[in-house]
Amino acid sequence: MAGRLPEAWLRDLLERVDLAEVVGRRVMLRRSGKNLVGLCPFHEEKTPSFSVNREKGFYYCFGCQANGTAIGFLMAHERLPFREAVGLLAEEVGLELPAQEHDEQREQQQAQTRMLRELLQRAAAWFQAQLARSQEARHYVQQRALPMTQLGSFCLGFAPESGGLVRHLQGEGFAAGRLVEAGLARQGSDGRLYDLFRGRLMYPIHDERGRLVGFGGRVLDSMGQATQPKYLNTPETALFHKGQCLYGLHQARGAKRLVLVEGYMDVLALAGRGFAGAVAPLGTALGPGQASLLSRYASELVLCFDGDEAGRRAARRAALVLAPHLGERRRIDVVLLPPGDDPDSLVCRDGLSAFEACLAAQVPLADYLLEAIQEEASSGGIAGGVQQLRAAKPFVQALRDEETKAVLIAALAKRTGLSAERVERVLQGREETVRQVNDQAKDNGRRHDAIRDLRVLSLAERAIALLLMEPGLAVEMPAQGLPLDQDGVHGVLRRMLELIEQNPHHTTATLLEIMRIEPTFQACGYLHMAAGDMPPAIRRSEWQAIRKRLQEDGRQRHIDMLMNKMRRDELDQQEMGVLHELLRRGAAPEEHTVGRQGASSTPGGHVHKVTEGGEQ
Repeated sequence: MAGRLPEAWLRDLLERVDLAEVVGRRVMLRRSGKNLVGLCPFHEEKTPSFSVNREKGFYYCFGCQANGTAIGFLMAHERLPFREAVGLLAEEVGLELPAQEHDEQREQQQAQTRMLRELLQRAAAWFQAQLARSQEARHYVQQRALPMTQLGSFCLGFAPESGGLVRHLQGEGFAAGRLVEAGLARQGSDGRLYDLFRGRLMYPIHDERGRLVGFGGRVLDSMGQATQPKYLNTPETALFHKGQCLYGLHQARGAKRLVLVEGYMDVLALAGRGFAGAVAPLGTALGPGQASLLSRYASELVLCFDGDEAGRRAARRAALVLAPHLGERRRIDVVLLPPGDDPDSLVCRDGLSAFEACLAAQVPLADYLLEAIQEEASSGGIAGGVQQLRAAKPFVQALRDEETKAVLIAALAKRTGLSAERVERVLQGREETVRQVNDQAKDNGRRHDAIRDLRVLSLAERAIALLLMEPGLAVEMPAQGLPLDQDGVHGVLRRMLELIEQNPHHTTATLLEIMRIEPTFQACGYLHMAAGDMPPAIRRSEWQAIRKRLQEDGRQRHIDMLMNKMRRDELDQQEMGVLHELLRRGAAPEEHTVGRQGASSTPGGHVHKVTEGGEQ
């Protein structure tokens, strides 16, 4: 699909997008040499092996080999189709998405998505109808003092304990598999289909564009289902990804200030009394994807948590996740409610004015971080200072706003009695430690591994690796006319050379995106890392030598083909002339056949290698 977008437009997009910003909103990164590193979001690991090359615009994991550009990262991390990932990036950098060409596969995917959305809408309507019919559910809503007349856009519903949704939707013509796919039903061990939600107040969940993507269900207190989880969300589906949704965000998007509360009922209690801007995670701690949504749609954000110990822990976790988004263009404050209260109970008992009075006492996030850090220190003196530095380290490393970081470091320096420079070195991990020495050794090892890895590739694979890392090599030292086959790895190299010839301004990122959809390239996409840590001078000498070797390799293959025809007495006069000319261009001892290991043997048994300095 990348090929269906104009290459110039795609290049413009990738040049405008800051990959470190895109990844940094979802992965905590720290600088390591010229790259940024962090824990890979695509597999479990304790030691960072995920690397972001900001200059070249690609990422790579040395652990699971996940790699790609900003577009590929969004597709993998947020499970977005190509066009949506491109559209999201284009919106961020202010580019208009080009009109789409006819794409049959995409049209089928869109039809499937429309069907799932229609299925969810039918389910939401059915849940609402059940709420109107259920005396017990209406009584529960009245007990919670929810002003239903003010909550039309939230579309609350009810799932009866007896079920009935599956039967209703199948009666409307929806297949059983579709109900499971939409997260509305489950298949029992007996093979029968059952309603996923039973005996629950139902909260439709919308994405930031207002599209219904799933449901949350809360058991009714009066139904005594002690063995059931209090809250149940739609499982992960093609439309619903819990870590990428915030309850109430669509209804709150017009608000200047967003207030993050803990639960569905808090959002409803506030919205029902005219308070715009309350949102909540979906029953779990705030995650990086949700933090990105908050930062995208709010210039002012207030974290509102219960004042008990659990609420304080939740506030500290949320503060750490949101720390990368704190900056001069975004204000983040913290409010802790009186112990024992949440927004729902507070406004039901004392009215909205009581909640707004609590908001007036909000504390800037940086100040709250200092308080939280001090709380971590259970003792005074040296031990207390060490505890404070340990508590502060993850927050300081997560901060990207340099002014906030400097003020926080200065405050910690005053508390611990150390110089600000020393505190910064400790918190940023720049002290000469065993870990740093090991990290440097690891970086050097990766550089040597990259050079070694380049050696075991075929000539065409080496050429692809070099061009992916530095497309300008084919501009500085053109390689037109190389004798390359149409298929396989040769075909990939041929296509890359054509792209660079057509547009000398291609970057690593644009080549990766344009070539990504080509089936043969999918097996070669990792190759850019093979030359990633090689110095530019070595890359140039490698390219020069490989270009010459490819020419020689093609000449030898042509000779072999003509010699075989001559043995079969099938060589005509013109081909005989070509053979004589090919043999005249090079002496026999220099001719060589290229093997998989990158070393080429001559008929006399000599080994011919491409090395860091060129050929030997």
